[in-house]
Amino acid sequence: MPLVGDFAGDRVLRAIGRYLREHDATVTAFYTSNVEQYLFQGDGWRKFFSNVAMLPVDEHSTFIRAYFSRAGFRVPPLGPGLQSTTLIDPIHGLLDAFANGEVRSYYDVVSRSR
Repeated sequence: MPLVGDFAGDRVLRAIGRYLREHDATVTAFYTSNVEQYLFQGDGWRKFFSNVAMLPVDEHSTFIRAYFSRAGFRVPPLGPGLQSTTLIDPIHGLLDAFANGEVRSYYDVVSRSR
């Protein structure tokens, strides 16, 4: 289901979470593109992960993100001539890391992805 809205706002992700719970559904995949890179330019990333924590997820729920090496570091190492790749990360694991204060930068998010 494509979403348009402010992922760091108070409405979009929370409304989706309510809808999914009402329909006894779980997030299986969440494609973030590279929005997290921009959310980390301010404080929006904290609000985003707090909103994601409102979604019904399980041990199989996965973030899918686009990573561009233009962010200033190459994690994971990309092949010769490549400037982007797709990364995956278990949502539950990232939310645990966020709750434990282990996420402080976009680097922390990308480096835990595979």
